Amino acid sequence: MKKNIIIFLTLVLFTGLLTGQNIPDLKGYVNDYAGVLSSSEEKQISQMLASLEKNTSAQVALLTINDLQGYNLETFSLKTVEQWGLGQKDRDNGLLLLLAMDEK
Repeated sequence: MKKNIIIFLTLVLFTGLLTGQNIPDLKGYVNDYAGVLSSSEEKQISQMLASLEKNTSAQVALLTINDLQGYNLETFSLKTVEQWGLGQKDRDNGLLLLLAMDEK
């Protein structure tokens, strides 16, 4: 019985570590969770990315965050792109511009 509880807790902890990333919600083309952009900058970048998608079909989103929550850049980026569904399935044309302000 004790062994089963230990195995169960280990699985719960391990699963929590794999899915523990708090990927921010997609709000639009610009997702400034670090608060580094002014409203006019955010609007200008958003208009530019909307125009880019209209003209090329490429879906580009900007995400600013404070840190990567202990994860590496590649893992955090891929999880974000997957969760947000950037790009079209048949074209693989999604791009995430990720700025983690407190990272080296």
